[in-house]
Amino acid sequence: MMVFGRYYPVASFWHRRDPRVKVFVLAVLVAMALLAKDLWWQVLVFAVCLGLFLTARLPGIWVLRTLHSFRWLLGLIFLLNLFLTRAGNPLVRVAGFTLTDYGLYLASAYFFRLASLLLGGAWLMGTTEPMLMVRGIAAFLRPLRRWLPVEEIALVIGMALRFFPLLLEEAGEITLAQRARGVDFRRQRWDRKIKGLLAMVIPLFLSVLRRSGELTQAMEARGFVPGAFRTSHVELEWERGDTFSAGLSFLFFLAGLAWRWIAG
Repeated sequence: MMVFGRYYPVASFWHRRDPRVKVFVLAVLVAMALLAKDLWWQVLVFAVCLGLFLTARLPGIWVLRTLHSFRWLLGLIFLLNLFLTRAGNPLVRVAGFTLTDYGLYLASAYFFRLASLLLGGAWLMGTTEPMLMVRGIAAFLRPLRRWLPVEEIALVIGMALRFFPLLLEEAGEITLAQRARGVDFRRQRWDRKIKGLLAMVIPLFLSVLRRSGELTQAMEARGFVPGAFRTSHVELEWERGDTFSAGLSFLFFLAGLAWRWIAG
């Protein structure tokens, strides 16, 4: 079952936090994962993401399911860096490629970097209701309101994040329907697997159009007007725990900058 993008309602420290703080925490994690090149710092960021999962009381199996859902992307990033990196001391030669110690180091760093980004996104969406997450993103982008339609951008991002797991579920249902009809591309050659993938595109595309139409009708029925000023029935309240979380995240950001400066 796909868990990336799902909201998990439970009473926890992070569920009670202001969505603006959680967006800020995720932004710090993303910045630290992208700016730092050191493997051990990437492992630390990954450990912080695991800590966020634990303190949010999200199911531990979600970590494995999130990584498993993106196993092909994680594996591709790892193998590309492992086989295409020429710098470093040679370790072994495989299929005409010389694997080096630096290639292994770099591949591991990129693996943990991508894994941290995935877990961070799953943590934010698992602890924040959809509309609150949109408000948090809009508040984070507020300094750009003078040049960009911040509310609309936040709404699009929020809907895209929520649509993603629905599309994966739809693809899974199409795959099960094909297997029920005796078509199983898992045991076919790679060219037949590609044909099977193409056969899923049309019904999946039609499903996207149908869901988009339903969403448009629902928004119009509720009087949604692009660019108009909108209020919310839920008022965001800043608490002491929010200040603590934001301050701790900022200290982590400063520590990452210091690490990058020391490591060169």
